[in-house]
Amino acid sequence: MEYTLVMVFKTSSGKKFSLYIDGVKENLNDIEINNLMDEIIKRNIFKTSKGFLIEKSSSHILKQTKKEFIIS
Repeated sequence: MEYTLVMVFKTSSGKKFSLYIDGVKENLNDIEINNLMDEIIKRNIFKTSKGFLIEKSSSHILKQTKKEFIIS
């Protein structure tokens, strides 16, 4: 199974922006995720079409399964 961390931020224009990180470990905890989101905001490294990421909104982990099909 693959896990994807979804972090939702509020932007400088008042909109929400979601940042996805694939391949994260299953057992990430609240502290690790909060620290990561704080660091992203502090370093101000992402400018999106909706503005800079300025505040944490929410986060969750998606659990994904993959099924491959044979194409002939």
